[in-house]
Amino acid sequence: MQFGDSCLDTVEVFPYLREPVIENSTLAAFTWCQHSNRNATPIYSGGRLLGLRLSFQKPPTKVDNWHLNLTASYRFLKKELFKTEGRLVPHSFCDYYFFASTSTDGNLGQGYFHSPRFPAHYPAHIKCAYKFIGRPDSRVELLFEELQLPPVAHGGCQLDAVTIFDAESAHMNAVIDVLCSPCPTRRILSSGPDLLLEFNASSNRTAKGFRGKYKFVPNEERQVAPILEAASVALKPSLSLPAKENSLQHSTEAKDTKDMKDTKDIQNGRTNPSVCESGAEVQTDVAN
Repeated sequence: MQFGDSCLDTVEVFPYLREPVIENSTLAAFTWCQHSNRNATPIYSGGRLLGLRLSFQKPPTKVDNWHLNLTASYRFLKKELFKTEGRLVPHSFCDYYFFASTSTDGNLGQGYFHSPRFPAHYPAHIKCAYKFIGRPDSRVELLFEELQLPPVAHGGCQLDAVTIFDAESAHMNAVIDVLCSPCPTRRILSSGPDLLLEFNASSNRTAKGFRGKYKFVPNEERQVAPILEAASVALKPSLSLPAKENSLQHSTEAKDTKDMKDTKDIQNGRTNPSVCESGAEVQTDVAN
């Protein structure tokens, strides 16, 4: 992308429009000018609309004087591929209940859950609760396929994080794990029938968020504790002693910090989580 030196010639992107109209007062989510280092990373809409606005300080009068060099592609994606398959709590923005099936065919229920607007950036300053309620003879299994939160400057999770509780309620002595790194714990298994996922986004910065799969599985062990299975090692507690209710599982191994590959395939017909997303997608190739 090439603009005049004043940087008053810009391209603005509006991925969260509610109406197909861009007012002068509408704030852009992204703004680029000649100094922008824009690669081919896709931009996703939060719904069915996405808008672009090009502004020029002095529009060119001849084609030879046209300094804009912008190449972009777009495609429409099926929103249902990124639907959170839970029951939205009435009058809430992102609180969900997920209930195990009562059928007798052995399938206790499974599905997908996502952060708000996924794969577009989630809104700032939100708090979401995902409650998984199983049958008395079941456990809850979570498998994270993608997690992208704002980068952490120093060790530990800061303002935006996903907290997993080994209970229906948020008790500190029931915390299984706190996730904020690009490569999260891949598999989490509760010790009992209920599990709570809390997503706190307290910072002004936002990111793509997360995508995961849940599954209610039979509880075939009489003495169990939560299980964390990281990308490189499975951490399973000893079953020699009865596990305490709401016990806290500590990880003693370093988590795999290698970024998850965007080309990772998703089973059951799901497409690449980093490529095929919901809503509209615009992919730009900008030349400086």
